[in-house]
Amino acid sequence: DSNMFNVTKFFDDLLVLVNHINISSAEMIEKVGYENSKNKRIINEAKAMFYDKLNAIETEYYEQGECEIDNENYEDAILNFEKSINISTFLHGKDCDNIELQLSYIAFSYYHLCDYRNSLLYCKKALAVRPNDAASEDSNESEEDTIRERLLPVLLNQFSGLEDKHNEKQDYQAAIEYCLLQIDIYNLLNINETEHIAICHNNIGYYNSLLENYYSAAEHYEISAKIYEDLNGYFNDKVSQEYFNAGKAYEKLGNYEKAIELYQMVLEIDEKIL
Repeated sequence: DSNMFNVTKFFDDLLVLVNHINISSAEMIEKVGYENSKNKRIINEAKAMFYDKLNAIETEYYEQGECEIDNENYEDAILNFEKSINISTFLHGKDCDNIELQLSYIAFSYYHLCDYRNSLLYCKKALAVRPNDAASEDSNESEEDTIRERLLPVLLNQFSGLEDKHNEKQDYQAAIEYCLLQIDIYNLLNINETEHIAICHNNIGYYNSLLENYYSAAEHYEISAKIYEDLNGYFNDKVSQEYFNAGKAYEKLGNYEKAIELYQMVLEIDEKIL
């Protein structure tokens, strides 16, 4: 019978979709004629066969990714982990704990390829994964600790060095971008109000001044001042310096009223601490 449901073809057609697994279940079902078949038992058997095979393929990609990392073939490792994640997401959803681990492996791989932006991107993706059950949650916390303790601080040093390099080359826009990436990492490290972040905002203000982007310069100087104030109180020399810098930026903008207001604050602070 030409209309009879073909289990083998159904199975083969499904496997063809492995590399296009981002499509929804409804789309997949429509593509292979699932809804056109009347034999539910055969359909269920075929579906079970497909998921078993898909699990095996996912494991194969995952294990191959680990092998590629061991052999320092990081580009191949990334490709295998991406395929594994694609299938894992389809089978188990986006919150699968295994996905977080693989995202972490990709982050480490990009780091070894000196692609620090993508390394940070996949750190963020890994840290954003939230498993559904308590057992996975413990594993997730452990993996987050691994990323925070091992990779993020190393990336932080890389971005700091790149900021200095672009500053020396007078590529101030690139230096600003690397400052922002450092702030991003401090936030991922749950370090929200520190002198390090204040320094980053000060540097962004400085680079923007050199680029004559005085509004942005003033904004970042004032952010830096507020962080120093929260850390050490209003009356300290670093708060004074940041408000003075912001005042100069407003003066360049022709906003003399705001500049005078900030200079008066500087005088108030300096009279108290000197």
